[in-house]
Amino acid sequence: MDDSTEKMSYSNNDNKNEEYGKLLCEDTKDIEKGQLSSKENDTDVIVIDERDHSMLYKASDHPPIYLTIFCGIQHTLVSLSGVIAVSLLVVDVTCATLDENIKTTLLSSTMFMCGICTILMSLVGSRLPLLQGAAGDFLIPLLAMQVLDPTKCDVRSVLNDLNSSTTAPNISFDDGVNQYDFIVNNIRDVCMINLHNINNDRMETNVRMVVVIALVLSLYLSHRKTPIPLWTRKKGFHILWFPLHQVYSILIAILVGWLVCGIMTAVDAFEPDDIYARTDSRLDVIRDAAWFKFPYPGQFGRISFSTSVFAGFMIGTITSILDSIGDYYACAKMCNLPPPPAHTVNRGIAIEGFCSLIAGFLGCGHATTTYGGNIGAIGVTRVASRDVFIATGIIYFIFGLIGKISAVFLIIPYPVLGGALIVMFGMFNGVVLSNLQVVSLSSTRNLAIIGTAILFGLMIPYWLETNPNAIQTGSASRDGVIKMLLVNPNLCGGVVACLLDNTVRGTLEERGIAAWQKMVDDKADDKADVNGEYDCDASFYDIYIPENWKQSKVVQILPFLPSYKK
Repeated sequence: MDDSTEKMSYSNNDNKNEEYGKLLCEDTKDIEKGQLSSKENDTDVIVIDERDHSMLYKASDHPPIYLTIFCGIQHTLVSLSGVIAVSLLVVDVTCATLDENIKTTLLSSTMFMCGICTILMSLVGSRLPLLQGAAGDFLIPLLAMQVLDPTKCDVRSVLNDLNSSTTAPNISFDDGVNQYDFIVNNIRDVCMINLHNINNDRMETNVRMVVVIALVLSLYLSHRKTPIPLWTRKKGFHILWFPLHQVYSILIAILVGWLVCGIMTAVDAFEPDDIYARTDSRLDVIRDAAWFKFPYPGQFGRISFSTSVFAGFMIGTITSILDSIGDYYACAKMCNLPPPPAHTVNRGIAIEGFCSLIAGFLGCGHATTTYGGNIGAIGVTRVASRDVFIATGIIYFIFGLIGKISAVFLIIPYPVLGGALIVMFGMFNGVVLSNLQVVSLSSTRNLAIIGTAILFGLMIPYWLETNPNAIQTGSASRDGVIKMLLVNPNLCGGVVACLLDNTVRGTLEERGIAAWQKMVDDKADDKADVNGEYDCDASFYDIYIPENWKQSKVVQILPFLPSYKK
């Protein structure tokens, strides 16, 4: 073969590889740069080259179906740790720990609502790649109810009182979110979000293996590619180099951890009383579960209303709204999107409130909220496609209808759940802390406020837990209400941060408000900021509105729709 023929052969291979790379991921520009790389043999090798700070799949991209499904399964398994933990805590509070039927019904209802809310959030709500799960903020009022009335331990009575979560949609539809958004800036936002999940009862078992596997695959091997052997009729056998281990790092860690727990159970390496780490201790849950469960209002009995629960849920609602606002901005930052405008935030909170209303009628025992752990999963896998989260919602919806599947998830070993949760919230906390980049951390004022707020948020609930009789006002109900407020770390830390930040003198630049207002200004340039180009413009957040409706006066005044004034 002469030189010209050899060059032509390599040129044809280059064209084929480029066409195959485009066919594989035709909607992703960053991955359309497949190049032919000659190794020790003549095998075609497609190397996907991407920038370290870019997404493999942007929020507006449409990955292949198989990748969408697998990533959806991964997000489902990652968020399951939080969903199951909240459901089990509701079971614990309502004294139904030994009732496996209640556990299965609660988890089925919770997953059903997670699916509905995630789909609505992706299509109608904020339209960000966010997963909606069981809100842990609303468990604090439940715990406080036991303090107010230790004898109240009726699962059906407690669950039927929880329809007071309807406060969330009322705030969002009347533009009340903008008022909270004005009150909250970077310093207070960080203090309130990071105090959300400091303590977790379900992480008491050894979780090091799952954490190590996830970190090694997602961080230490982030610059490596996985050789994937493929065969097609057109190209024959070839190797695709793709960061598979990074995209599915959490899923691989969960499956390996589950497998190791099964092996340790088979060789009897666990203690007999370590039932939540064994894989054979709760198999009767699957056997006794019904194949099909459709949640319905009043499935635990007649729906009732409790003023004390409503008062406690008001605090939980405000905390959840503030958490969600921070999550929206954190997700936009993670996905390299423009900061969500006010109407997008309003619409997102409205969807969360509507789904919380439905969850209350179903007796789930909690509301729905944005899961920050899955925002961290986006950063780890670098797959931010909105299609993935729609697929995740569909998976949750199906899982919620099939009772056997809910029962299977109830027997996942706690070390596996805890390890996944540590990795995800570790990444998310880093994203939240990055909001402080516009705040002057060389300012003694800011450092004192941050440190004091976090310390108070940790100290006050712990002090109340270790000194339950410290508050004596002469009224048992009044004592219970005060304890209900003080046991909330988000409330304690957030109030201290809000008080100090608004009373201690500081410039707008020092507090980060000037930079924050510049980023969220709807009239600012939506295509670029000081950090570089966005992957999408502000139209990413818009929902479909018929052209003849856009100039309607009703549309103009709705706070959850953009202004279409000419």
